Amino acid sequence: VSTSDAVKAAVLATKSIVYSAGPSGAYVEEMLKKMGVAEQIASKVKRPSSGAEVAAILARGEADFGFAQVSEFLNVPGLVDLGPLPASIQNFTIYAVGLHVAAPSPDAAKALIKHLKAPEATPAIKKMGMEPG
Repeated sequence: VSTSDAVKAAVLATKSIVYSAGPSGAYVEEMLKKMGVAEQIASKVKRPSSGAEVAAILARGEADFGFAQVSEFLNVPGLVDLGPLPASIQNFTIYAVGLHVAAPSPDAAKALIKHLKAPEATPAIKKMGMEPG
């Protein structure tokens, strides 16, 4: 599924599709609408509440094709990870951090944030299927 056309062909050809009812699934739903296939495939779509459930459903063979965040598919026995979506249809989630003005340990929180932004954290972040910001 290295191109958007290949993704479209795969969802049309497969017998069953699974993606979450959460925010990542909302993106997938909108993507499928933009591709013009949402109505055609509606009867073969399952929408569990989480990406972890998407991976479990695929691993049990209860669906043939699925979408979830990369981290949800890591190290799931019985699941073939086809990789990230092509760049032309990819969506990235940007995370932010905040600290309450009355936090009991603001220095510790700031140290954690500094550590997560450091180049040394990059391998751990990538190992979990994410890209550092």
